[in-house]
Amino acid sequence: MKKISNLLNLLCILLVFTGCEPPGSKYNLIYRSSDPGRQNLLTETNTIELPVEGNIPIWLNGTLLRNGPSWFGSNPLDASMHWFDGLAMLHGFKIENNRVFYTNRFLETGALSLAKNQGIFAFRGFATNLYDDLLQNMVSLLFLSEGAPNANINLYRVAGNYLALTELTPPVQFDKESLRTVGSFPYQDDLPKANVFESAHPQYDIDERCFYNYIVNFFPRTSYLIYKIPENSSRRIPLVEITEEKPSYMHSFSITKNYIIFTEYPFKLVDSILFSGKPFIKNYAWDKCTKTKITIINKNCPCDIKTYYTDPFFSFHHINAYELGSNLILNIIAFKDNQIVDRLGFFPECLEPSFLLDLRIDLAENRVNQRRISFEGSADLPRINPAYNGRPYRYFYAVKFEKDRHLVMKWDTQKNTPLFWSQKNCFAGEPVFIQNPLGSGREDDGVILSLILDANEKISFLLILDAKNLKELARVPLLFSVPYGLHGQFYK
Repeated sequence: MKKISNLLNLLCILLVFTGCEPPGSKYNLIYRSSDPGRQNLLTETNTIELPVEGNIPIWLNGTLLRNGPSWFGSNPLDASMHWFDGLAMLHGFKIENNRVFYTNRFLETGALSLAKNQGIFAFRGFATNLYDDLLQNMVSLLFLSEGAPNANINLYRVAGNYLALTELTPPVQFDKESLRTVGSFPYQDDLPKANVFESAHPQYDIDERCFYNYIVNFFPRTSYLIYKIPENSSRRIPLVEITEEKPSYMHSFSITKNYIIFTEYPFKLVDSILFSGKPFIKNYAWDKCTKTKITIINKNCPCDIKTYYTDPFFSFHHINAYELGSNLILNIIAFKDNQIVDRLGFFPECLEPSFLLDLRIDLAENRVNQRRISFEGSADLPRINPAYNGRPYRYFYAVKFEKDRHLVMKWDTQKNTPLFWSQKNCFAGEPVFIQNPLGSGREDDGVILSLILDANEKISFLLILDAKNLKELARVPLLFSVPYGLHGQFYK
């Protein structure tokens, strides 16, 4: 630790003599944006009880944990900080006997420490780079080396530990009740733990009671390393490593009973992640002349790998996949190319149109059929009943993005028809499904939880909907607004 501090001091002196400034020295911490979902939320709240409007189902008890960006940058940058790079904040809604208790707290990271303690807002993020100078970028990384990463994407629980996830490793452990940060999570294995990409969407296998996930190695060679981790273990078990000269940026993937499915978009690594000095995603480029490669890994024999090619597309989120005879059915919310990556950063009034991509992969005939079903606009952040992950299913829930509202959408994959909940100037967050344990057992017998930002009232509220018809059951208002979040999980 002392050696690192001495090195940083030496580098700061070097920067002064070379006419450069230490990372972030010219930035104050005022952020300007007219978008209500991009306003800084700097207030942390110890547990408070919130008022409930309506009736919460008697069976709904547990905690909704949400993760997402909350502090977006500094004045000279105006609105140039990418949404995915805002500093992470955790939100907890504990539901207990028709009462709701709320807590929110920043994830204690290296980036947050610089912002709070030194007035510095500088780091190489997913898509934001505060410097064009390579040396300053390298020093910025060193300044963050003693803190946890900005894990603002997702959450999961493994071996009884609650982890905030980022793609730029490692995950960050926190306490479920207080939301206080414990620190970077130490997996008990020899797999890479730093300077790699790791998907923030691990896939849970209900039958095996384990998670599947993958790492992208960037050095000394580029490859995909696929692993699984039992839900009660902190040791990742490697399954297979696939060498790939130009890995694709894949935010998520799918599993079925017997297979792991990657969709390798023509959004390929073209520069060195470790040495380019660019933010992460700027090292990737779209190749419009290349098809999307579908890679199928046999879970029972991981060296049994098949590849297929189909017309190019891009996606952040797979919805679900399952086996039907000799076919794999894969559903994805997709875009025609990668432009959504930049546009999502700043939430323009109109996002790129997305579509439901229905892929039928015939393992016996070695062919892929692709069907594109329009949402008549843009939708994303899909969720399903988690009991149906990797199995035949009918419904998914997502957010539909419109100029003056973000809607909660339920999609019937058999009829390809939607249902909506909406309210003008209200912006819905990711819809999380919770099954009714006392109900009929039907796939959509449960509730949807979504955190809504009300731009008129300048507050957010937790919305509870009947998952069958999207009728409002209850809402739980906060006293302030919460910026657009990313993902969340419900734990009983």
